[in-house]
Amino acid sequence: MPEKPVREPNPTHILITRFFIVFFTFLLPLAILLVGIVLIYTTTPPRKSISVAPLPSSVFTPDQVLAGRGAYSGRTITVNGRIFQESVVCENKACPPEDSCCGCPVERHLAIANADTMVTGKSLERLRLLPFSGKAYCERKPGSCTYECPEWSPGDIYNVTGIFHFEPPPPGWQLSLDYYFVVDKHQLSQKVTAETSLMTIFNDIKKQLTDLANSASYVLP
Repeated sequence: MPEKPVREPNPTHILITRFFIVFFTFLLPLAILLVGIVLIYTTTPPRKSISVAPLPSSVFTPDQVLAGRGAYSGRTITVNGRIFQESVVCENKACPPEDSCCGCPVERHLAIANADTMVTGKSLERLRLLPFSGKAYCERKPGSCTYECPEWSPGDIYNVTGIFHFEPPPPGWQLSLDYYFVVDKHQLSQKVTAETSLMTIFNDIKKQLTDLANSASYVLP
């Protein structure tokens, strides 16, 4: 008996089959995920990330101090805000296995920002904190990439009393890079929970998306 001729696949059928495979494997789950994100974004009621009690008139926020640098310079004041470890620049070098961060500095400074600020804010203007010794509050643990800050809990809110120092900008400059806060005493004001920190990050991203949608320009990180 003569053999039946083998039918070649129809290119159109192949394309349609591939389309449905891609659609149900990737596009449909992605669409469902995006719809879910939009629903959460649009239906979640806005709420403050960190509930901060009103401050007495004798206590200032870092924003207030930095906005009126000249007026506060040399004064002993109390500032309320959230404590952060400042970023450090590490040298890229061949480190031994027992000290993988040997290129990082030994010391690390603390800074204070407004109490309702998220830790990961990049454009945040912070006020550096220094003890009377002038050294940084944090030191790198031997053989480790982490820093210890005795008597401080970075991420929490403190009342910090000390002297604000501000050097006027040099001729031709509009801003001064030399301003800091010499700490006399500090007191824990409020612990910030992990749940609150996560909500802070979520609300910050939500605010950035709103600002981006309402703005004719944007800034790349």
